[in-house]
Amino acid sequence: MGISSRAGVALGAIFALALVLRLAWLAGTDTVLLPLSDPQYYHATAQNIAEGHGYSVALDHQNFVAGEKSEGTAFWAPGYPLALAPMYKLFGPSVRAATGFNAVVGALTVAPVFLLGWGMGRARDSKQQTANSKGGTALGFARDEATGLLGALLFALGPGLIFWTATLFSEPLFTLGVASTLAVAMWAGERRSVAAYFAAGIVLTATAFVRSQGMLMIVPVAVLLLAPLRDASAGRAPGVWMRDLARVGLPVAAAIAVLVVPWAVRNQAVIGRPYLINDSLGYNLRLAHGPYSQGTSVPPQDLWDERPGISFKQREIFFDDEGRSRALTYMREHPGREVELAFRRIGYLLRSDAEASVRWSESLGATPVSGRALFVLLGDLWYYPVLLLAAASLVAVPRTRAWLAMWSALAAWGALHLVFAGEPRYHVPLLPVVVTLAAATIVRAGETVVRAGDGREPA
Repeated sequence: MGISSRAGVALGAIFALALVLRLAWLAGTDTVLLPLSDPQYYHATAQNIAEGHGYSVALDHQNFVAGEKSEGTAFWAPGYPLALAPMYKLFGPSVRAATGFNAVVGALTVAPVFLLGWGMGRARDSKQQTANSKGGTALGFARDEATGLLGALLFALGPGLIFWTATLFSEPLFTLGVASTLAVAMWAGERRSVAAYFAAGIVLTATAFVRSQGMLMIVPVAVLLLAPLRDASAGRAPGVWMRDLARVGLPVAAAIAVLVVPWAVRNQAVIGRPYLINDSLGYNLRLAHGPYSQGTSVPPQDLWDERPGISFKQREIFFDDEGRSRALTYMREHPGREVELAFRRIGYLLRSDAEASVRWSESLGATPVSGRALFVLLGDLWYYPVLLLAAASLVAVPRTRAWLAMWSALAAWGALHLVFAGEPRYHVPLLPVVVTLAAATIVRAGETVVRAGDGREPA
């Protein structure tokens, strides 16, 4: 059953609302780039790409800068600067061009979020058949469309999601990538063709090139691609299952290789090592595992203070080698504190990002936002109820393949942050999953109320 034209019009209206809200936030902010911040790095590398210097950067008086003195880099994943570069080519290297891009991709994310909700609302697999056309409806929409539209609306209205638009963090593009990865994998699982599996692998890997943690989405992607084959192969010879597994795995692996191998070759030539995506593993490990670690991001100053005067290219290799060594030593020698830090990381991960997103929008206080306390409150009042509704899906929503994929994504993301530092903004890329589960809970609860009033059994 396809998506109705009425649902398509409603989704278009939600996209327009999401875009207007993001542009309105940009109009009321004047965010600037801070020294040695991620946004400053993304800006400088995007400018270098636009000007023909490749993916490169330089350090100058405690700032990331572009220009002729830049050297090749692989510190952060290249996807966000590569996406910004065409904007800089057209409009010049301005923060406004970048944040305008953020507004568009943030608004576009409502489309894959809708598709995730639509798949959740169908609640159908080989073990459970639910006629979506007979499910509880909202404003005349069938269950699948109601779930998708409600999830998209929740995403469009999310204050933190709006506030991050004003910064040059990769959150808007990465969030679009995560939602698109899951939506394409959901489609590929139904399509069951080599081309569909290859497409799922491409979107997965492209997302990981925005932030390498995106490769964790291989967990829910595997659920969405392999579960249909498992159901179809039930009772058949083991050889059939292995053949079907190869039919899925080989196209996905080929898609990953298409993007990763050339970049690894580039890194070998430019950096001297064949990093698959980026080389900040040691830096991030040391950040999370040191005497100064608090569970959230605290720059590893011991690494920055050593070897003064070296170029950033030399420093990022030093970060990776020495950071990894020191972090592993600290983990081994402080097991009790490591347990404490793991709980702290999850705590930071689950906190509302409203305060952080407003604070970064006002450049950590350099460009104050009028009415900041109200904006933070609105963000908290949106985030915590939506999070609770998503948690309620553990009992309120049927345990279908889509449900399992959503929860496996959250589990994989949580497991990552048992080891790496947690920040409120680090949960932002999983908000498409959270709003989808929340929407499914609301729609199912509405069905239960309607059916109870009609004297019918719940579906």
